[in-house]
Amino acid sequence: MPAFDQEDYKLMEIALHEAGHGVIGYRLYSYIGTLTIEHTPGILDQTVYEAEWSVEPYNEDNIVTLYAGFAAQRLLNQTALVEDAARDIKTAESILKSLSVQDHDATIARLRQKAEELVHSNIEAIEAVAEALKLFHTLNNLDCIEIVDAIDEGKDWHVVFERGEANS
Repeated sequence: MPAFDQEDYKLMEIALHEAGHGVIGYRLYSYIGTLTIEHTPGILDQTVYEAEWSVEPYNEDNIVTLYAGFAAQRLLNQTALVEDAARDIKTAESILKSLSVQDHDATIARLRQKAEELVHSNIEAIEAVAEALKLFHTLNNLDCIEIVDAIDEGKDWHVVFERGEANS
């Protein structure tokens, strides 16, 4: 990844986090909804995440998708704080409580590991979606799918993704 100034760095970190949710959500169950990042100077530590992608039915894939955001964020910032994913972790915990699991801690560890593995095996797609988020600030489900599919087909997503600045 290229070097970023401090503001761009934080925006890219947020974009990677959201792209992690989007790409892994698409990989696991095809619908992720709208991904949004808000670029307000001085408030780059906050993201507006449009949680349209469904967390129902409650299952492990949804938990993995939640953990994938933080795993993707750590691609850029290995020292990212777990507090950055507090809302995701709280939602994952809620889903986990609704599931019948024997060993809560072992399940969390297993699902976090699965998220890490999926993020690393989808790094090119995640980086492409993050780059698009940085450019457009919002991507809908079809935008994300179009970018991921372009990467899967070995195409340049910039060429395949037909969205003008006027639409952003």
